[in-house]
Amino acid sequence: MNKNTLFTVFVLFSKMILAQEIVDYMPQPDFMPDWTFDVEPQVYTAENLYEYINGEAELYNSYTFENMVTAVYVSERNDSHTLSVDIYDMGSPLDAFGVYSNFRNPDARYGDLGTQAIVSEYNTRFYQGRFYVNLNAGVNSKAMQEIMQRVAREISNTLPEQDPPAELDVLPRLHQIENSMKFIREGFMGQSAFENSLSASYRVHSGTLTGFVVIKENTEQADQALQAFKEFIQLRGEMLDELERGFSAIMPYQGEIMIGHKLQYLYGVTDYKEAESAKQLLSDIEQQIRSDYP
Repeated sequence: MNKNTLFTVFVLFSKMILAQEIVDYMPQPDFMPDWTFDVEPQVYTAENLYEYINGEAELYNSYTFENMVTAVYVSERNDSHTLSVDIYDMGSPLDAFGVYSNFRNPDARYGDLGTQAIVSEYNTRFYQGRFYVNLNAGVNSKAMQEIMQRVAREISNTLPEQDPPAELDVLPRLHQIENSMKFIREGFMGQSAFENSLSASYRVHSGTLTGFVVIKENTEQADQALQAFKEFIQLRGEMLDELERGFSAIMPYQGEIMIGHKLQYLYGVTDYKEAESAKQLLSDIEQQIRSDYP
C-alpha cells in the first residue's frame, strides 16, 4: 500500500470517527414518555450538506464546517408535536460563533445555554465550543417550549465545555452594542483581502458606527492585505488622508472608512457620520490589539 493510499485511508477513518462522535451527541428519544424518532439521525458533510439545507449550505461551508447530524423527534400521542435537532461541528469555536452570529441581533431574546443561546417560541439555537446547535419545534405551545429547552440542555451538558473564543476580545467592549459582534470568514465588505473578520456596532453621541478587525497569520500578510486594499481604493474609490498606521478613504457604494495595520491585524472603522468619533474608536481598537492575542 503506497503513501497516498495510506493517507486516503487515514482521512476516511478520521472522518468516520468524527461522524460517530457527532451522532453520539444526539439525544435518544426518551426525554419524554411516548416520544420516538420520526427521522433517525443522519450525518451530512461539506460535500452533501446542500441535500439537507440547499439554501443555507453555502453559509456553513464558508466557515470550517466539518459535519453535522440531524434528527426529528415526534410524540406518539400527538403527531403535531415534533422537534427537529441539528448539531453542527464547525471545526473551531470561532467558526461556531461565526455561524451563530449570523442569526443574532441586539433585539433577540437570549437564554442561559451553551456559551450563548437565542430563544423564541419555535426555535432555540446556541453555540458551545466548536459546535453550533439548532432546534425547531413543530408547534408553539408551552409544553413544546419546555421540551425543546430540555433537549437543548441535554445536548449542552453532553458537548465539551469550552471558553468563548479568545479572538472576541480583540474588539473593545466600551460603547459596543451588545450582541452586535459577528465573525465572517469570507471577505468583509466584499473585500477578498478582508477574510477572517470580526465586526461590531458601537453607539456614540453622533449615532452608531462599525468597528472591525481582520485577522491574518502574520504581519507580512496583514501588510499585503492593506496594500491590496489601498490599490483597490486608488482604482475604484477615493483616498482621503494618511493616518499614523494607515489611511482614510471613500469606498464605492459604502462610504468613508478608516483603516490601520498593527501586528497581524488590520483594523478599521466604517459607517460613521463624523470623523472624530471614528478616529477615537480607531484609536481604541489599536490600543486593544496586543501581541498575545491569537
